[in-house]
Amino acid sequence: MSDSENRKPRILIGVTGSVDAMLVPGYVRAIREGLDCSISVILTPDARNFVNTDSLSLIVERVICGESPRDWATDRPGLIAAAHDLMIVLPATANTLAAAAAGTSMNRLTMMFLVGNFPIVFFPVMGPAMWDRPVVRRNVAAIREDGHEVIEPAWREQYEPHYGRMYGHYTLPEPADVLAVIRRKLGIEAGRAFAAQ
Repeated sequence: MSDSENRKPRILIGVTGSVDAMLVPGYVRAIREGLDCSISVILTPDARNFVNTDSLSLIVERVICGESPRDWATDRPGLIAAAHDLMIVLPATANTLAAAAAGTSMNRLTMMFLVGNFPIVFFPVMGPAMWDRPVVRRNVAAIREDGHEVIEPAWREQYEPHYGRMYGHYTLPEPADVLAVIRRKLGIEAGRAFAAQ
């Protein structure tokens, strides 16, 4: 067996500026528990408002954030993309879906959509008014037409202090469901190992 056939799958997690970004460390732990893999995380500038990158760096191989040109020697998009087998965007905001659908690169994370030669899975999170907008649905359809996968968000009810009542909203699927999607995209089934391409 060659080294490439033996190596672990390399997962790139893109984190965008949603309050659900705070949940990412829990998803990383679930992925680690269910799959022997390498994990890098790339954050948008807005995502850094919700994630402690110092803490995150303790549980992943690499954290990529910031847009400074001085970082490009090691964080060039082409190099990042070449070092991964799969990208998941968790959570994916409406703004990020729009960039993916239009093929625009607003930051290093969205540039991955243009330079990556790997499957990309989007896990959208947004309010129901946004998710149901025709423009968002068109963007989702365009991303799927380009061969990527958009997972329908989960619906949750929780008490919202601002409204003083229970309030429903779209959120991320359970960590076990995200892990199942990752295993499927990597072609890993029960009793079968990852085969590097």
